[in-house]
Amino acid sequence: LNYSVRAIARFIKRSPSTVSIEIHQVTPYKAEIAHALALKKRHLRGRHDTLTPAIAVFLNHHIGILKWSPETAAHVLGLPFKTIYNWLNAGRLKLHWLIYLTKVSVKSVNLMVDDKYLCMVVRFLQTYYLKSKKLRQVVHT
Repeated sequence: LNYSVRAIARFIKRSPSTVSIEIHQVTPYKAEIAHALALKKRHLRGRHDTLTPAIAVFLNHHIGILKWSPETAAHVLGLPFKTIYNWLNAGRLKLHWLIYLTKVSVKSVNLMVDDKYLCMVVRFLQTYYLKSKKLRQVVHT
């Protein structure tokens, strides 16, 4: 009806640039087509996960089998190492925390784990059991 983009934007309380983009996406403008296009693009919004299946396979192989430290794997992938520890602590990677316990100091375990009882168990395992080859074989299998 020959309203300007700014007049429409004022009426619907949106930015003029938003209205302009919306009008130019579908020419001639039809509300049904614009709505279908908006629904189709909805998955592109928001925050996207960094942990892809390929990264998970890489980390499971290099940390779990090749015994890389999470810091080394993070450096190779160009990720912050804290991200990998967060994935491990959240259970998003299929590694068990005992696998990389041999390379982690007690202080860093205290930073990663909030539960004091679990920290005591970790210290006990590091001090007494992880030194023996038998338990290392059990932990790594």
